[in-house]
Amino acid sequence: MIFKNKPLISVIMCAWNEEKFIETAIKSILNQTYRNFELIIVESNSPDKTAKIIKKYTKIDKRIKPIFLKKRTSSIAAARNLAIKNSKGEFYATADADDYSIPSRLETQLKFMEKYTGCEICGSWFTKTKYPGTAHDGDIQYRSWHPKDIENELHFRNSLSGPSNFIRAKTFHLLGGYDEKLKVAEDYDLHVKALKLGMELRAVPKVLVHYRVHSESITHNVPPTPWKNPLNLGSAWDAKVSSLFFDVPINEIYDVQYKWINNKLENFLNCKQVILFKGEREAIFVPHFLEWVANRKIDVEGIISNGYYCGIKPIKRETIKNYLKKGYKFIICSQDKIGVNAANFLESLGAKVWVNYIHIVPYLTRLVEIEAAKKYKKHKYNVC
Repeated sequence: MIFKNKPLISVIMCAWNEEKFIETAIKSILNQTYRNFELIIVESNSPDKTAKIIKKYTKIDKRIKPIFLKKRTSSIAAARNLAIKNSKGEFYATADADDYSIPSRLETQLKFMEKYTGCEICGSWFTKTKYPGTAHDGDIQYRSWHPKDIENELHFRNSLSGPSNFIRAKTFHLLGGYDEKLKVAEDYDLHVKALKLGMELRAVPKVLVHYRVHSESITHNVPPTPWKNPLNLGSAWDAKVSSLFFDVPINEIYDVQYKWINNKLENFLNCKQVILFKGEREAIFVPHFLEWVANRKIDVEGIISNGYYCGIKPIKRETIKNYLKKGYKFIICSQDKIGVNAANFLESLGAKVWVNYIHIVPYLTRLVEIEAAKKYKKHKYNVC
């Protein structure tokens, strides 16, 4: 790729006590196929060797621009805002000091933003790897990539990966930057603000970042919630979801979410005739979905499967186009590679997400969580 007259990308990295990981993180940026970037690293007076490692690489590559602080910043949001204040790029890419990017990440995301000119923020798929494992051991996170899916899922979870965020500089400043009062979920907050302004958010449907899971990470140390549900992200996260629902009080957010999700699904399934795509890992959601439709007089015509499942007859793929023409809706009960392939197949036939098909797992997951939370005796809501 020729980089003459190509935009400058400011890569934003914040570090505190990252001597185990930061060298790999820095190398992953220096090894990018796209060369016109600057790497702004905010180091918050770490007691370990983090600063020493950064200084070593600063001597090797002048594109690294470190900011060494005398005390730790109040939040990751404050550190990122400081880095961006000292940057000059047309695009900002976040790169956590304990994660690492694949060599083509910046090039891929820039091309993606140049293709989708209406997109203001983009993320990507990523692997989630438990330290000390490698990316090859990681579990691929097949996050939503369609703008409509991302828009809907932001009402109850951050479906756009923070570690892979890539944003236009003008957009970031229009949104007012990161909220420095937030200890976590600062990227979610930014996505929510963008959604409220009607901005388009997308994700590159490829793995571009390897996200490390370890005991010292900020996300891992979010204050525990009274009811430990699978999300377990704390009151700061719930507050942002609450603000998305036009500042609904946190203690009412589950009720509002429950009604909103059910209304979205019921409006989508107005045809009363559906066909299921069954995955393997999330096959448990087929019975949940069948329970949901049982009281709504929705006819499940068949399932794309090798045989009968839950008493539903199998349907061959070659007949799907005919069902599509008849107005059937398709439900994808998987978020892994099977679900991705199902969506791509439907798109190849002219189907559109939230018009002809949906990925049901995020919505059913949240409904099940809310039902469990309301039945829990000690705490009605997931609030600290």
